Amino acid sequence: MLCLLSLASSAQTEAKVPSAGVSGYDSLRYALICVAILLLFVIGGLANVTGITARLFVDKQKKQETSDAGKPVLPLLLLGLLLPALSMAQDKSAAAAVSTFSLPEDIWFYFVAIGVELLVVFALVRIIYTFTKIKKEVVAKAPAKLTVFQKIIKPQAAEEEARLDLNHDYDGIRELDNNIPGWWKVAFFATFMFAIVYMYRLYGSETMPNQLQELAMSNEAADLRKLEYLKEAANNIDENNVKMLGVDDIAAGRELFTKNCVACHGDRAQGGVGPNLTDDHWLHKGSIHDIFYSIKYGWQEKGMKSWKEDFSPQQIAQLASFIKTVANTNVEGGKEAQGELYVDVAAVAAADSSGSIKTKNN
Repeated sequence: MLCLLSLASSAQTEAKVPSAGVSGYDSLRYALICVAILLLFVIGGLANVTGITARLFVDKQKKQETSDAGKPVLPLLLLGLLLPALSMAQDKSAAAAVSTFSLPEDIWFYFVAIGVELLVVFALVRIIYTFTKIKKEVVAKAPAKLTVFQKIIKPQAAEEEARLDLNHDYDGIRELDNNIPGWWKVAFFATFMFAIVYMYRLYGSETMPNQLQELAMSNEAADLRKLEYLKEAANNIDENNVKMLGVDDIAAGRELFTKNCVACHGDRAQGGVGPNLTDDHWLHKGSIHDIFYSIKYGWQEKGMKSWKEDFSPQQIAQLASFIKTVANTNVEGGKEAQGELYVDVAAVAAADSSGSIKTKNN
């Protein structure tokens, strides 16, 4: 690794600063840097495995016969470390040969660095294979049959504990240098691949929303669901919870009255077949709750039909709110008063609190 870092550092000092006009290669730079970082993690992991397998190999060599004791382990290690150095020199000459290509020089350096890292990975894998080849042969000769669970975790034999003991004792629990299961290694390196793809999509190609964008989209979806809920909630109105509505709903109630109620109550609610709605007398009381009830259920014995099959609860509330606004206006030519005088106590109290003496009767 020291050899690799020194070569990479020398190559980087030789690379020139790219011009300002190559910003279009940013995505490629992100991808190459991510690959180079991933390969560094792989090299680190392989170096750790190489140390472990080398220790196992040395222990095994001590047990071999004298004919096998002289195997050249150190030259193999030196060869594995020199291969990347030789390859680096070849990569430099190759990069010089294609320097006339239009890619920026720093991107060529990334390619060269990745090539060197791949050669280091290959060399470490070859060394690990050499160290573990004899061990695999010994395991193949073991007569014991492994269960499915043992095949997954790949445990060491009980007689190997002394060799695997790392001399770390924690309250009587000894730490052994067991192999990491293969599925765990695959899952571990898969997280690096996922991170590279995720970072590239997030900051390189920008084909994936970041956290703030996801929050904005979630808020928009929540607003749409809220509107849908309010539309449904508007139809949950009844004579017990109905309230006086605003100007827009009162205008909608006026339109409903003009289309459906003028035949009995007149075009100005002055009365006709039905009673006058603009005076202060009511046959069935004149609160917003009472008017809603009369429209919804009707008074069949007095000729007032039920409108609950024709109007939604929201429309009945709009119609009742409109009638409340024309009550006690006493339009000219209105029908004589019918029923009993009704005083809206809540409206009087509200008027008094605002400094007005006007009383709204229905």
